Amino acid sequence: MDQKDLRRWEARCIQEEPPRCQAACPLHVDARKFCELMAKGRADEALGVLARSMPLPRLLARICDAPCEAACLRNELDAEHDGPIRLGELERVCAEAATKAPRILPLPAKGKTAAVLGGGLAGLSAAWDLARKGFAVTLLGPRPMGLLAA
Repeated sequence: MDQKDLRRWEARCIQEEPPRCQAACPLHVDARKFCELMAKGRADEALGVLARSMPLPRLLARICDAPCEAACLRNELDAEHDGPIRLGELERVCAEAATKAPRILPLPAKGKTAAVLGGGLAGLSAAWDLARKGFAVTLLGPRPMGLLAA
């Protein structure tokens, strides 16, 4: 594919609406910024991009089923090309390669407490989100991480 064709495809991807990959992601990860940083070898900053929209970024990056890949415009290219950008694999590489955790600043404390039932992925994600919003969180129920701990 020559540069002219590549630029035409890129223009279809980055118009006024969010990219299709970002819209397909349940957490709306900024895939373009993430890919840009990973291409430059800046895994710590790329992990920060994940952490802005993803609870427990190192964990979720490893288990993400990458719905963004099915929405990627590169799927519409002819068969001689490699298909979609493998964002799921890039997230796993980022989780392994990043050497420091991103700094996540919570909102000021609200003086309120929330209880979250269950220590599975959904419960931990809810607790993480509530804590970021300034709530004191108590986890109730079975051991943290439920089936993921086994």
